[in-house]
Amino acid sequence: MRIEPLADAVEVELTPPLDKEQGNFKNKPKTVWRDVKDIEVKEGIPRGKVIAFNAPPTLAAAAAPAADPATAPTVAPGDAPAGGRGGRGGRGGGSRACWVYIPAGYKEGDVLPFMVDHDGRADAVVQVQLIAAMDILIAEKKIPMMAAVFIAPVSRSPEYDTVSGVYADYLEKIVLPLAEKTGNLKLTKDPDARGAIGQSSGSPAAFGMAWFHTPAFNRIISYSGSWTQLQKSATAPKGAQEYQDSLIPNTEKKPIRIWMEVGSDDLNNQFGDWRIQNNAFANALKAKGYSYQFLWSEGAMHVEAGVEKQTMLEAVEWVWKTYKAK
Repeated sequence: MRIEPLADAVEVELTPPLDKEQGNFKNKPKTVWRDVKDIEVKEGIPRGKVIAFNAPPTLAAAAAPAADPATAPTVAPGDAPAGGRGGRGGRGGGSRACWVYIPAGYKEGDVLPFMVDHDGRADAVVQVQLIAAMDILIAEKKIPMMAAVFIAPVSRSPEYDTVSGVYADYLEKIVLPLAEKTGNLKLTKDPDARGAIGQSSGSPAAFGMAWFHTPAFNRIISYSGSWTQLQKSATAPKGAQEYQDSLIPNTEKKPIRIWMEVGSDDLNNQFGDWRIQNNAFANALKAKGYSYQFLWSEGAMHVEAGVEKQTMLEAVEWVWKTYKAK
C-alpha cells in the first residue's frame, strides 16, 4: 500500500536544514541508498577511543553475588569485538555486551555530556557512523566534547518496546556506572546534556528514557521508529503507539528535542504500519509545539543503512545545537 509523506513535507537535497527548529521534510539518495558511502573521518582529526565491557543483563542479575565484569582492552573505533544483538545477550554467556566511547582530549575528572545508543554491536552501521560523526563534530566544535555508551540488547522487544521506565532504570543503575568505571570518566546527570539514539524498536527505548526516566535524556534521534503495537500492557494497551495516540497529546510538553526518520518502503505488518505511525508521531509533536525534525526518505526500507550514513552528521549536530554548558 502506498503511503505518502505528510502534506507539508519540504523536499531537501540530502538532509533537513540545521536552522529549522520544527518541520517535516523528505529526501532521496543521489543514486540508490546502497551507494551512500560511510562518513569519512579525514586524516588529522583526533579519534576518540572505544572500550568494550560486559554488564549484568538485568537488575536482578546485577543483584546476585558475582565478580566484577571483565573489561576488554582498548580498541580503535570500529574494531571492538562484536557483541551479541539478540536473545543470548552479548559476549561471555549471561552478560550484556557494551562499549564506551571516550572523546579525544578528555581530561580525567571532567563531567561529560553523552549519548546512549541501542542495538549496540561493534560493526553495526549506527554505532560506526555515530562514532565517526562525534569525532568530526567534536573536532569542529559543532557539538560539545561528549561520550557515548553503546548497549547490546538481551531480550530485545520486551526491553525496548515496553512503554515504561524500567529499562532506563537498569541503564542508569547498572550500565552507566560500569561505563564510567571502564572509561575512567564521569557522565553528567543534567537531562539537557544527555541524549539517546535508537533504530526500529530502539527508538521507543530511547524515547522512554526521555519520557519516563529521571534524570531524563532530552535529546533523541530515531531511525524507522517502532511507534507500533509490539509490546502491549495494561498501562499501554496499544504499546508504543500510545505515545502519539495519548501520551504526547495529553501530557504537558516536556523539554524533549527529537530528530526522526522513516522510509517510504518501511515496515507494514500485523503490529502496524511504520510509515503511518511515524507520520502520526510527527503530527503529535507538531501539535504540542515540540522541537522536532521528521525526515521521510523516499525509497528507503526499514533502518536503511544509506540513510544513516547520509544523515547522521546533521542529525547529531541538529539535536545538540541548542546545548549550552552550565
